[in-house]
Amino acid sequence: MGLVDDTDCVEVIVFGKDRYNFFQKGIYYLFRNLIMSDDTVKFTSRSNVSKTSSFEVPEWLDEEAWTLIHQAVLSIADANESDSGTKMSIQGTVIEEGTGKVKVKKQRKLPAQRFLTLQDETKQNSIEICFWGDQVSCAAMVGIGDTIRVTNVYSSEYEDSISLNSTK
Repeated sequence: MGLVDDTDCVEVIVFGKDRYNFFQKGIYYLFRNLIMSDDTVKFTSRSNVSKTSSFEVPEWLDEEAWTLIHQAVLSIADANESDSGTKMSIQGTVIEEGTGKVKVKKQRKLPAQRFLTLQDETKQNSIEICFWGDQVSCAAMVGIGDTIRVTNVYSSEYEDSISLNSTK
């Protein structure tokens, strides 16, 4: 989701389906208690929102916000060459799938994971995507041979291998 005012735009990550479904395109909101990070704003259960009156948003800023939340789809070859931490969208055919749980310090419950390996149309490039938390159930709906597009994933590098992670 993109957030725009009369000065700038930023990507917003909304935690919780009920909170996300509250928002409607074209409606103006006033926010409080957001968590600010480098390039995103996080709207959590502690955040507050109320509707407010409309205001003028410059067209160029509206277009910039649209670009921010609708990224171009990278090829798998380009994704494999990306720097660690790069946010992207990617498309490919599922060639492998798997599940797992990871031990995380200071958590009683083991977070669920789902892995999908995507291959491009040339069948020469592939990349693994790890889905976390609520996104595991979405990833479970696809199977081997399905062609999918995945948005808002981040690249990570481990032992000279690039993989992608969904937002947690």
